[in-house]
Amino acid sequence: MGISPGHLSRLENGKRGTTVDLVIALLDKAYPDVATQADRDEVLRLTLASLAEEEPHPRIKALLNSTQYGSFIKLERSATKLRIYELAWLPGLIQTRRYAEGVFQELRPGLSAAEIKALVDVRIQRQDHLSQPSGAEVQILVDESALRRSTAEPAVMREQLEHLLTWVQEESPWQVRILPKDIGPHVGLYGAFEVMDFAPPSPGVVWIELLATSTYFDKREQVTPYVDAFTSLWEKALWAADAVCLIEKAIKELPK
Repeated sequence: MGISPGHLSRLENGKRGTTVDLVIALLDKAYPDVATQADRDEVLRLTLASLAEEEPHPRIKALLNSTQYGSFIKLERSATKLRIYELAWLPGLIQTRRYAEGVFQELRPGLSAAEIKALVDVRIQRQDHLSQPSGAEVQILVDESALRRSTAEPAVMREQLEHLLTWVQEESPWQVRILPKDIGPHVGLYGAFEVMDFAPPSPGVVWIELLATSTYFDKREQVTPYVDAFTSLWEKALWAADAVCLIEKAIKELPK
């Protein structure tokens, strides 16, 4: 299984955390004839729940816990693939520092400048971690309305949109597409979401951020509709040259 006896001993004694991949390896290789499919599903569900409870940034735990953001980061780091849909603003993984500051100032107005900086630092660390060669596969889908909604002064918005241009190029390590407004009403209008895939047979997790908290779904019948919705929207979205034209148009329309 690629795990040393010492590592396994620390896991069994609760001195080291586990991962979804390791749990699946144990079920498949160590106990293939012991666990039923129902047992496997329950063990995977409990593993995901345990990962969500761990705190990756203990020094700012209070800041992260108000919206369960720490749980989100832990799950995201364990995922093999991320499918992100954003309706109102640019997703955190492709935000510039100044744009992220503007988002936090508007969404969490009670925070101090130091607290906002701490949250932005975490956001930049997420970008750095996931952009490593070992990071998850990433698909990002942004509604056109996010390009038109300014979260800061025009110079900051221009900087952010120019940054976005680098992500929609074909050579970008992540796939980024823009959903144009002229497709009319669509299922994405229900709101933003992120689908996190893990190694099979886990059905994955859907994460949704709300005003006062956040929540996630991990049952197959709950995850599948979001996967289907993302796939449908992804096929309707613009990419490469068409997306570039749309973003450049949004930049030109910014106030001077």
